[in-house]
Amino acid sequence: MNESKRFLSASKAVAIGSLIVNLPVFALLFGPALATMSIGRQDLMVLVLPLSFVAAWGWWSFSVPRWRLWAYERVESTSEVYQKAIAAGLVWRKGSFFERTEIKSLAQRQRQAQLEQGSP
Repeated sequence: MNESKRFLSASKAVAIGSLIVNLPVFALLFGPALATMSIGRQDLMVLVLPLSFVAAWGWWSFSVPRWRLWAYERVESTSEVYQKAIAAGLVWRKGSFFERTEIKSLAQRQRQAQLEQGSP
């Protein structure tokens, strides 16, 4: 991407990532449990809680790599975005078990590596 098109600050990219990644995670994690309690079916919690966790983790695993590419293509420093995203609880450190649960294609992995190499 042309350097002149890199217009987003790292902080803003992470704030947007928090909205499009973590907001749905929290909704998927707590929404079904709250709905189950509001209809008076606490007996279903043993089923709802694990399913909510799987759905929330699935969303995170799928959306984080896509957000990361979107952000990396719009900022000056991919390492700054990465550090701020870790601090915000948006991503995990490289090599961690949780980071390895990200769902991304080979093309996405290659693009990420390319953007990380071409940026400070």
